[in-house]
Amino acid sequence: MGPRKGSVGSFRRLGDILVETGVVSREVVDALAQEAVHHHKLLGEVLREEARIPEADIYAALAEQRGLRFEKLDVLSPLIDVKIATSVSRLFLEHHHVIPIVRHGEVMVVATCDPNLLALDLAEVFHPCKLDF
Repeated sequence: MGPRKGSVGSFRRLGDILVETGVVSREVVDALAQEAVHHHKLLGEVLREEARIPEADIYAALAEQRGLRFEKLDVLSPLIDVKIATSVSRLFLEHHHVIPIVRHGEVMVVATCDPNLLALDLAEVFHPCKLDF
């Protein structure tokens, strides 16, 4: 069995994923990757600004890169359990860019726009639930 999708052993670059999914050409990625390095910016940021790549496409590629599921907010909104969402400090949720969606037994489903989110920070708040991103 190979490495889990999104694990370090199977890491794929953001630009490669966007090219493979037909969102942008290799030439555009290569040119804007150089610009990102030159201006000390993230590639996704430069692709959004210069190539007008929709933010949702960039987040979908980042989710794929890290082995996470991607859903748009309009799909998730009806699933949000307001009681759970309001049980955690709004300041905490905003700071961590996370929304608790629903609890299924021992599993808390959370949404985030930050694929670099540290699950350990959230585990303390949502203990004893296991987290599902």
